Amino acid sequence: MPTDRRADDPDAARTPAAVAELMSQLLHGRACPCRFPRFRATVERETLSFGAPLMTWEQYLLITSFDRVVSLVHRRPLVTPGEGTGHEGNCVRCGAFVRRRSEEKFRDQWIDHMVVQPCPGLEDLGASVEGPVPHCWPFFAAASTERERRDAERARRDAELTYPRISLDAWITWMEALRAPAPVI
Repeated sequence: MPTDRRADDPDAARTPAAVAELMSQLLHGRACPCRFPRFRATVERETLSFGAPLMTWEQYLLITSFDRVVSLVHRRPLVTPGEGTGHEGNCVRCGAFVRRRSEEKFRDQWIDHMVVQPCPGLEDLGASVEGPVPHCWPFFAAASTERERRDAERARRDAELTYPRISLDAWITWMEALRAPAPVI
């Protein structure tokens, strides 16, 4: 598990199960993770503007959980040179367009990417994103040389200053928040 948290951190052992439970909640009934703006913002978070490709453990877990529990129809491989391997298609539950790719930056060091474009006309179920997207695990990068590690560390510090870090429980609560009902006029 990529992290700079201490091994005795109780959230380290809880995070995979907590993310699996979160995905179960986002899939409850006729719901779908694609219909939650905070899910989309978290899996889509790109950090290249900081100078290195970074991601967080919870971001990685959400992406890989989505791959396991949500099927895509009209699935086709991505064949964009220099952007890793991947696929795109439409969510079988809500029709959203999903683009998923993985880049092996260095041997056995991968960075995952995902973009979800909601189906037009389908209302969001989750709360909107206001402000920076929080995270509960540190950012990590793929780096093989000492220079790349220094650049990645600088990028990681910049990302940590830009995106608020909150506890796992607070992050789960933030992710599960539902859209506020429209005011009655």
